[in-house]
Amino acid sequence: MSGQSYIIPLWQYKQNGDAFNGNGKGKKKVSNINFELEKFLQKTYNKKNITEDIFYYIYAVLYSNTYRQNFSELLKIDYPKIPFTKEVKIFKKIVKLGKELSDLHLLKSTKINKPQIKFQGEGTGKIERVKYVKEQKIIEINDTQYFENIKPELWEFKIGKNQVVKQWLKQKEKIQFDNIIEFGKITTSIYETFKIQAKIDKIFSEIIDNLIVF
Repeated sequence: MSGQSYIIPLWQYKQNGDAFNGNGKGKKKVSNINFELEKFLQKTYNKKNITEDIFYYIYAVLYSNTYRQNFSELLKIDYPKIPFTKEVKIFKKIVKLGKELSDLHLLKSTKINKPQIKFQGEGTGKIERVKYVKEQKIIEINDTQYFENIKPELWEFKIGKNQVVKQWLKQKEKIQFDNIIEFGKITTSIYETFKIQAKIDKIFSEIIDNLIVF
């Protein structure tokens, strides 16, 4: 961690079984989500042990391009406000997509086992440059070697201010076999993220049309 960072754990682990929000008496593992909100959502969705579902729901909403565009100005000046749906079916759909996203970003998803990019050419693997050739959808690393199937949206994809693909390559001096495997997983994860974002965006209007008030 560097710079100014905020860490908000989903779970609290306390040796004495107490927790800051007062609902952890006798427990060693306690949800860090507001107790009243979680209780309210348990009742709304008629489900216990909902902590991780809430996390995946929030994760999915924050990755919605529609959400980011509609609330872009507010997101610049305040913490995100999460719209919760009152419809159980919509909640479950979003939770499922959020779980898929989380697994992708932790590189745990089986979807990344078949990489969607390839490393081509003969050479030493030394990175002499990182040049994106849009017309050919490749990233050249030297005169003879390159990664292919690099679509513009993959090349331009950012987390914060960091251009993920470019930044990853610039941190390497040489591409070796394990680097190819890792890069394949990362890029495939991003491609699959795009697909899930599109699914979330299709459902997002249903969330807004069926909001609950807490």
